Amino acid sequence: MPLSPDINGKVVVLRHTWLNMRMQLPRLQLVKATGGFGCKADSGGKVFGRFIASGEDTTFRRTDLIGEASTELIEQAMADTTPITPINASLREYLAIAKDGEQARGDTIEQAKERLHRITRSAVIAVYQIHPESFVTDLGFITYPEGIKPVEIQVRKGG
Repeated sequence: MPLSPDINGKVVVLRHTWLNMRMQLPRLQLVKATGGFGCKADSGGKVFGRFIASGEDTTFRRTDLIGEASTELIEQAMADTTPITPINASLREYLAIAKDGEQARGDTIEQAKERLHRITRSAVIAVYQIHPESFVTDLGFITYPEGIKPVEIQVRKGG
């Protein structure tokens, strides 16, 4: 279903390319929009939401959505029990960080930077090659599974 003018409180479907490759499963594309200026069609702001499958909070743009999920689509997606690919310590993804503190991940440096530019106009100040299970703490530290070391990628000025 296409997006209605106000998606606040509705279950929406994220584009599969917004997710890490190993997470590109139908049930993981479903998000309940919980607020933000992007919930309104005439605004270009962020949409805040919660993943239906995990209950994890997330932020995205309205342009990252395919449409609203019908009850039938939600039931079909949640019935899918395809397992998430197990963690492989040799897997890496990229985390781009902007000057204003916004962050985005991607399977390539270009994808991470492109996702970051959808969120903010600030310049990219750093890109890290990280493990898919890494995350940034509230204090700004990147966590890594045991035995995994961070790798900083040099970013050209102007990001």
